[in-house]
Amino acid sequence: SGTILFVKKGNVILSDLKLSKSEIINYIKEFFVFVNPLIIMSILVFISTMLDRWLIQKFYGSVEQAYFTIAQKISGVVFLLTSSALPLLQRELSVEIKKDNKQNIKKLYYNYGQMLFILTSLFCIFICFNASNIINLIGGKEYLQASIVLSIFSIYTVYRVKNQFCYIFLLSSEETKVIRNYTVIAYLVAIPLAYLLVAPESLFGFGLGISGLCIKLFIIQHFLLIFISVRIDNKLKNSSNSIIINEFFILFILSIIAISIKSISVSILSSEYMQILLNGTSYFTISLIILFFFPRIFGLNPENIKMLSILIKKR
Repeated sequence: SGTILFVKKGNVILSDLKLSKSEIINYIKEFFVFVNPLIIMSILVFISTMLDRWLIQKFYGSVEQAYFTIAQKISGVVFLLTSSALPLLQRELSVEIKKDNKQNIKKLYYNYGQMLFILTSLFCIFICFNASNIINLIGGKEYLQASIVLSIFSIYTVYRVKNQFCYIFLLSSEETKVIRNYTVIAYLVAIPLAYLLVAPESLFGFGLGISGLCIKLFIIQHFLLIFISVRIDNKLKNSSNSIIINEFFILFILSIIAISIKSISVSILSSEYMQILLNGTSYFTISLIILFFFPRIFGLNPENIKMLSILIKKR
């Protein structure tokens, strides 16, 4: 037995929760079945992450470690910003999956997935093509060598958010064993791949340093994303081919906007601070105008824009 505490209109209400021994055991078993695969997965991911950091520290020292960290932190802000809506989307998906409403499940998964991709891409493409200015503004000139790493990390973040959304779908479906299986396979590949890309040539590696580590993260992320997406597509009896093509087109359009604006700002302004201000203001203004007033350029329709507005409010 136990007690549930409610607060209703400022009043504290206590309610007895009576469970039999068999019910408690069943709940514990269900919880263990759900969580056990995630524990195994988390341990392996932790080992792989620590090994990544050890390789950088061992072969390249604290300076390269600092470059990697600052790039990771900046990209992490975008990840937290756009992925903050995922718990709410998980609740909605769980409800529809419980009802086995295939039509609503498809609508939520594919439409919200596309909206998350656009929202993340909007920030990450800007960071990718303005990495040196952003690094100089935040960390100073001594961190400018982290610019390439930040550019790679920003694109990685786009697909990291998409991958997290796929995980949310599987968690809502209580398919934690599927998450574990794919993650274990991916990270068993990731560990030797990290060594191969990061280790110096004298130790049979490619000597790519932190750039190699970013490439490894990018490869493993896409490995997981492809296999999990295919499984979800099969489950929903649908194809993501047209969505994938549209995603590349979205990245292309945003990249053209970012490159064009940066070229103009560099030619007319000498101050990096003014350049980043002009780049940011112009890029987001033009991108949002196209997104909301000419959505079909991004392969969207008015209903998608409505869902994007809802997603931004939920965030």
